[in-house]
Amino acid sequence: MNGIICRAIISGNGVDYATEKIENNKAVGKIDQTTSSIDTIILSDKKFGVLKPKNGVYFTYKALNKDVEITDKNVDRAIKNAFNRWSFPLNFSYKRAKDGEAVDFTFEFRSESEDSILNSSTLAYMHYPIGGLYNGKCVINTRFWWTLSGSGVDLHLQDPIHYTTPTGKTQGQSWDLDKVLGHELGHGLLGLQHFIEGLMAYRYDLMTEITAEVDITRGSQKIPKRNIIASLLKRKFDFLKIFSDRDLA
Repeated sequence: MNGIICRAIISGNGVDYATEKIENNKAVGKIDQTTSSIDTIILSDKKFGVLKPKNGVYFTYKALNKDVEITDKNVDRAIKNAFNRWSFPLNFSYKRAKDGEAVDFTFEFRSESEDSILNSSTLAYMHYPIGGLYNGKCVINTRFWWTLSGSGVDLHLQDPIHYTTPTGKTQGQSWDLDKVLGHELGHGLLGLQHFIEGLMAYRYDLMTEITAEVDITRGSQKIPKRNIIASLLKRKFDFLKIFSDRDLA
């Protein structure tokens, strides 16, 4: 496996996002994307391409497998929420792939023993659309507990050996799957690099929950904006923010 990925890395300050070169299934070095200039980042984004739908009409996606701690329904909702962060303001559509249909984006839960790029501090990674077999590939680490809300969970669920009964308290860490995937799609779909603000910020604590104006401006250099009035777009984003933080039964 060769290419360029964004890796979501747990650090002492929370989560950092790093763009890395991959050669022979191993990270061989980070790519510096530090800039505070919107004009500079827009120009630099051009180097990383943009994905085109294989059917020429709409993008397709597929979740390749399951994770025991999050339901299939919540995984599918997380993927849709992530796409909606970009498809509300930008003029493209997407659908879950049908059997036998060409797939543009794959989302797969893998363990560190199954994937040499993953390690104990990597939440997820996705390939930039620079060509090749790995376009649209996103890998999510099964080590971590994923939800739609990123809220704490009862430690009895995470560690039933040491917490044999429900504690009644939400103490365990979970990670916001659709927020992370929204960020990763900014790379895998639009070839956007990290910035100092917005959904594509280089740190999790700096990220916005919903696509920011700077993200839309950058994304529109790759895929045109929709013809949608600002008040309607705001209502869509307001609804998405509420719905994307709601874990489904």
